[in-house]
Amino acid sequence: MTKKYNVFANVMLILVAANTIISFPLYIIGIFRAFGDMDLMTFESWYGDRMPLIIFITVFRIILSFAELMIWGMWIYYIARNKASIRVPIMVTFIYYVADIACFIINTKAWEGDLLQTIRQQLSTIFIIVAWLVLVLKDDATHRIVFTIIRSLVLGISLILNVYHIVGVVIDRIKFGSVLYSTDYLNFAYIFLRAFVIALFIIWMFNPKVFLRPSGQEEI
Repeated sequence: MTKKYNVFANVMLILVAANTIISFPLYIIGIFRAFGDMDLMTFESWYGDRMPLIIFITVFRIILSFAELMIWGMWIYYIARNKASIRVPIMVTFIYYVADIACFIINTKAWEGDLLQTIRQQLSTIFIIVAWLVLVLKDDATHRIVFTIIRSLVLGISLILNVYHIVGVVIDRIKFGSVLYSTDYLNFAYIFLRAFVIALFIIWMFNPKVFLRPSGQEEI
């Protein structure tokens, strides 16, 4: 049998690295804008008795951000090694998304907000959880097809909404005679790069052979 060489792992490694280079500074900038000019007393005056919970939620969000990068690294490792079973990364990814939605729910309860409204805002994450739950139940061809359908629909809808948002931002900047900042361009690049990475991943989940070639085949 001819040994196979996994092109997908190398492509994903490059794309995830690029995604990290873009997303990490964006996240740091976001934290700085939110809390950079705020001392502890101001923070306490804003949140009062809720301060410990808000700090916990903030730290939890930071941990989740780094966890996402680690999960991508785990997937790259399993794909590059052509592991027969991908049960572990499936379970870890499912737990990650459950933790993500739980963080939003806890934040809503902390502020006594509208839980139903939060659920509506996080519908895409809920459907992603359903997609991964399908694979948690069983990782076979049929379940992968169901996963592909659900995850593709979520990705397509999210991409349409993001494009609509980008067009709105550009129109507003033109309307008010403003300019696009470097962070705007980074945000736009992050949106499309992330969508592309996820699209490739969905294709791999549906048919891994697409990204395989004989080890002796020359690169183009």
